[in-house]
Formats: sequence, structure tokens, C-alpha cells
Amino acid sequence: MDVFTRSPLDRGFRVFYDHADKVDAIMKSRGYARSDAVSIIYKSAVAPLLDSAKQNSGFPNFDRLRIMLNMKFDTDLVDRVIITGKLNWYKFMVLTKKDTIYWPQLIDEQIKLIDKTHSDTIAGNKLAINNICYSWIFFHSNKSYQLVRALSWMEHILADEPDATDYIDTYACLLYKNTQKDHALQLEKKALTLVQQRKIPTNVEEFISKIEDMKNGEPIWLKKKYQPN
Repeated sequence: MDVFTRSPLDRGFRVFYDHADKVDAIMKSRGYARSDAVSIIYKSAVAPLLDSAKQNSGFPNFDRLRIMLNMKFDTDLVDRVIITGKLNWYKFMVLTKKDTIYWPQLIDEQIKLIDKTHSDTIAGNKLAINNICYSWIFFHSNKSYQLVRALSWMEHILADEPDATDYIDTYACLLYKNTQKDHALQLEKKALTLVQQRKIPTNVEEFISKIEDMKNGEPIWLKKKYQPN
């Protein structure tokens, strides 16, 4: 679509926006047209807003942007555009500016986007979802509803891959932080048994250490040795 459509004013955009079902059928990909429409709107309306805020050390006015977009597009599409914009803004604040007070907002917007697009139900997204759950939510969230949402994603992933040790470890860590120590220990021990059988020495050491720290009630999410590189 980008080859011939760069703006919502281009004729090609209306094809994707007005005839999404037909485009999806042609491309044999459910949601293809909507995703491209979101991308075009984002590039034309949101990216410049974020760039201006960065240059002027300000904060994007997402409320005004929503009002403007609601005059042109349907609510569902506008929601996706705004969520994507907020997510990228908070990524900039937290990961680039290192302003860690915005971790809760960043995680909130990531959860909203995953739920909005149902990306947790796509098989190819398992690793990405796992990484968000472990690297973002486990280490940087103290909000129970965020932990619970991450746990629900990991439950579905493990239903498909019950012996995937990295996924078991992530699930166990989330359970532990959500004060479900006994269940967490049970799963971490399962992960340890599996990596021992598969002779993965690095993971053996990590999982043994986590089990001991869990037994002792240590806040393992604060320990650098467990954080991803």
C-alpha cells in the first residue's frame, strides 16, 4: 500500500478503508487492510505530532488529535491510532529519555494495543508477547491488573507449548510477583527439570538461583542478574 498511498487523502487509502473485507480476502490476511490504514494515518497525523513534541520538549495533545481524527474516521480505527501514538510516545520517554516514572503508562498502552489487535492470539507473536511479559511487566510493573493480564497471555501460550522453558519461567516469575509463591515454585522447578534434561547449563544456573530466591522471598525483579541483556 505504501507504494501508491502515503496519505489518507490518496485514492488508494479509501479502497483499504471502505473495502477492508475485500482487501483482506485478496491478501488472504485478516486485518491487513485495517493495519495498513492505521499505519497511513499514523504517519500522516501522529508521527509529526510526536516529532514536534520531542523537539519542543512538550507533550503531545492526544485529546485534540482524537477529536480531529474522529471527524474523519471510525472510532475503532481512531482508537488504534491513538493507542499506537501513546505507546510510541511512552517508549520514547522511558527507553530513550530514561524517564522511568512513565513505565505504568507505557505498559498500559501496550496492553491496550495487544487487546485491541488480539495479537496475543497470533501464533507467530508468542515470543514477542513473552518478552513483553518478562522484560516489561515482570520487571517494571507493580500493578496487579497488569500482572494478571500478562498471566492470562502466558497461560494461553503455555497451553500450546507446555514444555517451553522460557515461557514457563516467565509465567512462574509473574506468578511469584503476583504473590502466588507456591505455584511459581512448582513451575520454576518444572522449568529446571526440563533444562537439566536438555543440558542447557546457563538456564540451569539461573533457574536454580531463582528457586532459592523465591523460597527466601527475595524480590527477584530487582536483581540485575535476572534481567535480560
